[in-house]
Amino acid sequence: MARYLVVAHQTASSPELVERVQALVCSDPAAEFVLLVPATPIQHLPGWVQGEATEVARSRADDAKARLEDSGARIVRTCVVDASPLRAIDEELRENPADYAAIIICTLPIGISRWLRMDLPHRAERKFSLPIVHVVAEPTAAPAISDPFSFDTILVPLDGILSELVLGPVSFLARGLGSRVTLVHVSEKGLDDPNAGGDPEVVGQRAAADRIAERYLDRGAATLRREGVAVDTLVLTGKADRAIVDWAREGNYGLVAMATYSRGGGARTEPGHVTTQVLHACPVPLLLSCPGNGDVWAAPCHISRLLVPLDGSPLAEEALPYAAQLALQLALPLTLIQVISASRQPVAAISEPAVNNIEPRPIWRQSFSAHPLLVESQLDVSTTSYLSGVCQKLAGRGIVTAWHAPWGAPPDAILEQVRQDDGTLVVMASHGGSGPERASVGSVTSAVIRAARAPILTVPPRRGSPCQ
Repeated sequence: MARYLVVAHQTASSPELVERVQALVCSDPAAEFVLLVPATPIQHLPGWVQGEATEVARSRADDAKARLEDSGARIVRTCVVDASPLRAIDEELRENPADYAAIIICTLPIGISRWLRMDLPHRAERKFSLPIVHVVAEPTAAPAISDPFSFDTILVPLDGILSELVLGPVSFLARGLGSRVTLVHVSEKGLDDPNAGGDPEVVGQRAAADRIAERYLDRGAATLRREGVAVDTLVLTGKADRAIVDWAREGNYGLVAMATYSRGGGARTEPGHVTTQVLHACPVPLLLSCPGNGDVWAAPCHISRLLVPLDGSPLAEEALPYAAQLALQLALPLTLIQVISASRQPVAAISEPAVNNIEPRPIWRQSFSAHPLLVESQLDVSTTSYLSGVCQKLAGRGIVTAWHAPWGAPPDAILEQVRQDDGTLVVMASHGGSGPERASVGSVTSAVIRAARAPILTVPPRRGSPCQ
């Protein structure tokens, strides 16, 4: 009869661990197992976890015991132990020095697992001279905690002072919505040498970099906690844009929030490479905050109204449910804007045969040249009718609404509206409405992101939309 020491926390009930334990039981039906669950601090756990560290660990231990026993394993003892798994193993082996045939350590995959960042399996093998069975469990998506339009959890990537531009709007939203915030730093150190993973020097450098990142995130978390915001911190390893997008999806976050970076001064900004890649691929709404007139601290920390640009297309309208939800929860007024342009008409502006979707036919430009006053009148009537109808639906839900239908170039008109109120949050679809732009960030959205001195919430198309 062999006895095994099992060390796990988030993965204690994972199918991978259950399967490995079942295999040991099949080869030795009398095998016994002791389960240690370290009391990992809550701020080091990804996603939204409620409760004290010991309480959460005890719950994980009880669930894992039931799951393992259901699979046929004999669990003789479960213990909630020190947060350091290495110290916990050391204490257990000092009390029971000759009992164990092997140590089973179950972790999340590399890039997510804190235990792998500290090289736990190799350190345990060297320290305790026992066989180590390392089981890697795939992360499971966090359970849905609310409807698809909720921002109960916010993922905020940080990598330095410019990235902290977004903390002002995040703090305002988190306090108003009761959101839990996760501050994350993605470390790419050592990724350029895939063969150096087991090198002790490289492992030590990565561990040192992670400790620096954790201290940096802890300082940001302390600032938000002083404002009454619930905050977790997380250090990931990998390519930054891919790690952010993957973790937003796996953690079931309602919102990702990032800053754009000023480049070249002047009135325009260009999002950094990571921000751009996340904007293209993010599966959830993305909040972007931009520098204000060259001042990195000028990002507004108070939001007084929502501005939703529309063009009459279904893709643009996908921003409406998110904006309505924010308006209701934050008690904010909502303004709709649809820009009328004779050279590029909204769908709702006029009917066939003058327009096909959004892009006007050549005959439409000829008609405008020949009968400009008649065309302008038709456009005004149809656009204002469309906006009035949308406002009526929103008002029926108790939302204070207004609308504007200016003539001109869409980006310029939207930016003019932003300039009229320093507390504006723009909520708009991230993808284009027609042509090649349907598969990428729309040209109007890109122009607003580059030039607006206001936070912008971009909404990705729903799965099954034409651009998906």
